[in-house]
Amino acid sequence: MGSMRRSSCEDSKVMMASAADPDQFGVIFDRHFDAIYRYMARRTSGDAAALTSETFCVAFSRRSSFDARALSALPWLYGIARNVIGNAQRSTYRLQRATSRVALERSADVSVETLTFDDSAQLDHLDAALAASLSRLADDDREALLLMVWEGLTYAQIASVTGVPVGTVRSRIHRARHQVRTSLEGNRHE
Repeated sequence: MGSMRRSSCEDSKVMMASAADPDQFGVIFDRHFDAIYRYMARRTSGDAAALTSETFCVAFSRRSSFDARALSALPWLYGIARNVIGNAQRSTYRLQRATSRVALERSADVSVETLTFDDSAQLDHLDAALAASLSRLADDDREALLLMVWEGLTYAQIASVTGVPVGTVRSRIHRARHQVRTSLEGNRHE
């Protein structure tokens, strides 16, 4: 824990140093690549390595916007990763919409209008009932819950990533937990 705390405290110093010496950003990359890669692999069915690289490219270009008061760059990086995922999803959505307009028939199994992010890749290994419960959650509720469960972020860090107040994060996680619990209990009784 001591080394984790020390490296987190040093993130702001490294980020500030990278303004004058861009090579310093490599420390942030080395320190947080694995966490961002795992986040991408869990959240997308696309090329997690490419999306992770894009996240760090964006972070590098926006490193001057990093809040030096932050102890760790990781929540800031998760926020950028979240936006990269959103952009990729919108691109995928636009491509699917264009393809569907060109195609004469569209599969009844795919509803482009209801696509959010591709949970199927990470949910394949979960129990079908849990997967169904998670897929029925509102996007914002699911995201907050998964950031807490999969990424181990605190309420404050999730608030930083999502850009909403901590109280809103708490409400989203409470609501998501309640809905999943209710859904799973309903499945047990069927």
